[in-house]
Amino acid sequence: MKGVALITGGPGFIGSHLAEDMAHAGWRVRALVRRPDKLRWLQGLDVEIAKGDMEEPPSLPAALRGVDLVVHCAGLTKANSRGEYMRANAEGTRAILDASVRAGVRRFVYCSSQAAAGSGTASHPRTEEDLPEPLTHYGASKLAGERIVQESTHLEWLILRPPAVFGPRDEQFLPLFQMIRKYRRYPAFGGDERLYSWVFVRDLVAALRLAAETENGLRDTYFVASEQPVTWREVSLAIASLRNSRIRPFPTVPLPLLQGIALLCEGIARVRGKAALFSRQKLAEITATGWVVSSEKISRKLGFHCQFELREALRETLDWYEGQGWV
Repeated sequence: MKGVALITGGPGFIGSHLAEDMAHAGWRVRALVRRPDKLRWLQGLDVEIAKGDMEEPPSLPAALRGVDLVVHCAGLTKANSRGEYMRANAEGTRAILDASVRAGVRRFVYCSSQAAAGSGTASHPRTEEDLPEPLTHYGASKLAGERIVQESTHLEWLILRPPAVFGPRDEQFLPLFQMIRKYRRYPAFGGDERLYSWVFVRDLVAALRLAAETENGLRDTYFVASEQPVTWREVSLAIASLRNSRIRPFPTVPLPLLQGIALLCEGIARVRGKAALFSRQKLAEITATGWVVSSEKISRKLGFHCQFELREALRETLDWYEGQGWV
C-alpha cells in the first residue's frame, strides 16, 4: 500500500477516473463527497467514501484522518458571479489546504486549469513562466486557488494546469458529439483555424498520479497537454469520420448577435436561479486568439508525455457515449 489518498471531487468526471487509477496502482483511496447519493462513477470501486464539504470546514478533519496525500480535483465550472467562483474555487481550496496542514498531510496536488493562465497561440504558446492573464471569473478563481497553494510552507505541493479535458463520463464535450450525430454539423467556435490544446482524461490522470508519487519538481506548476493543438474543425471531422459521417459547419453567427444571446441567457439564468450555459464569460473564451500551451516543462522536469493520439482518444470517448446511450 502506497498510502492513503483523499481525492476531492471524487464522484466527478476527472476525480472518478483518478480514484479508479490510484486504487489499481496500490493507493488506499478515499473520496470526499458532499452528496453520498451522487456516486454513480464510484460504484464497484475499492474506494472509501468520506462525507464532507469544503464550504463547511468543520466537516473536513474526519475525512483527512490518516491521509498522506490530497489531490484536489473539485471545482465550480459554472456560476453566475465572480463571488460564487471565488467562494468555491479559492476559499474552498484554502479550506481543504488548511485542514490538510492541520491533519499532517505530506503532499497536496492541485488540479487547476489553463483558464488560470490565459490564452496562447501556436506561435506563442502559454508557458508557466508567463504572467497569468485569466480572461474569466472562473480563470481568476482558479488562479487565486493556485496562489493559496503556492503560499503554503507546511507541505509538499504540485499544481497541474490542464487545458480542455475530454473522455468517458465527460458531459462538457457531450453536446459536440450529439450535434455531430444528430445534425451532421459542428460549431466553428472562433473560426476554423483557431488552435486549442487538449488532454485526454486518462493522460491527465496519469500526470496527476505522477505528481502524487514523484520526488522531482516539487513546489512547482505544470501544464499537462497533448503536444499537438487542434482546431474545432479537426476535432469535429475526426469524430464524424469514426462513423463514416459527412459534416459541415453551422453558419457563422455575427459577434453582436452572440453578445445579445449571451445577455439573454444570463437573464434567463438569473430568473431561474441557475448558472447560464452560455454567457459573456464563455464568449470571451470562444473569441480568444487561441488556447495553446507548452508541455515542455513537465516533459523536462518530470519526464511526462501524453500517450493518446486524438483519434484514439475520441474513439474511446464516442464508444463509451454510445454504450451509455448518450448519443
